[in-house]
Amino acid sequence: MTDLALGDIGVVMRLLAASQVVLFVAVVLRARLPARTKALVAMLAAGVLSYLFLPLADGRVAVPVSVVAGLVSNTIPALLFVLAWEFFEDAQPTPGVWAVLVLTVFGAMWLAATPDSRLALTCVQVLKLAVAAAGLWLVWRGHAADLVDQRRRLRRLFVGGVGVLVVAVVFAELVAQWQVPMALEALGMAVIFLFVLTVNVAFLTLEPDLLVLTQIVAPVSAVQATDDPLVAELERLLREERLYADHDLRIGQVAERLRVPEYRLRKTINGRLGHRNFNRYVNGYRIEEAAARLLSDSRLPVLTIALDVGFRSISSFNAAFREIHGCTPTEYRAARHSGAA
Repeated sequence: MTDLALGDIGVVMRLLAASQVVLFVAVVLRARLPARTKALVAMLAAGVLSYLFLPLADGRVAVPVSVVAGLVSNTIPALLFVLAWEFFEDAQPTPGVWAVLVLTVFGAMWLAATPDSRLALTCVQVLKLAVAAAGLWLVWRGHAADLVDQRRRLRRLFVGGVGVLVVAVVFAELVAQWQVPMALEALGMAVIFLFVLTVNVAFLTLEPDLLVLTQIVAPVSAVQATDDPLVAELERLLREERLYADHDLRIGQVAERLRVPEYRLRKTINGRLGHRNFNRYVNGYRIEEAAARLLSDSRLPVLTIALDVGFRSISSFNAAFREIHGCTPTEYRAARHSGAA
């Protein structure tokens, strides 16, 4: 097949992929999602469309327009990282998450300022590859602890598709030094089209549940649900046998102790108790005991308490404690003792 024919196929695939991106944005914009999430998706779509159309616009648009489009397309990995946090983490993005986006944008601006610099091209590609890999890790690390079935499926789709696709594109451009063969480019565009089409089918199917995927549900006290025998036994295991003190505790181990299928336990903790993440659910018990011990024995080191209730490190303990009480364990102890005095 001639390069001209391959080029025509590549153009058709780019246009088809672009049409699916537009459809995806339309689905998300009409879904019951926070405005911030919709804005991030719109920004991501702008980056993908810029990536798809930039080669077609070569020499046909003004240089400033081409530079801006290149800058926008280079933010794709960072936007995917932030969106991954938005969809899969039950917490607001930390300053570090936004720093990833800012760092990538500045890297893209540096590349735009030095378009002929091989060093700039390489550095920005490596940065994008690292951010994309971090996004994959972020999504997959919470897969086992996620209690929302729809979101667990989306994690697999994200890792198996979006993340891998971005890493593959960035890596291929880096290795090929931006001289990707025509046949490989046409194949790449076809893969992008098919993948975005698959994502659209998945999102059109899940659309009624999209709000559930991002909304943080207020937990219900286990005491209020003890009419359920499974909840009552779960409560007994955690409180009386202190299963939470095992820092390697997994939901599968708890399901084995309760002699129930893991999927049923996930559904019970999520549906009956309102928790979306197993680790955060267990951390509630750990923090409850830790808070009591901080006050009952003021001479016991904070680290000793943290390790004894099931945390791996003082940093993870501090983060979980602050999430519940709004302060560090040390500040909590000092405030309570000064108030008692």
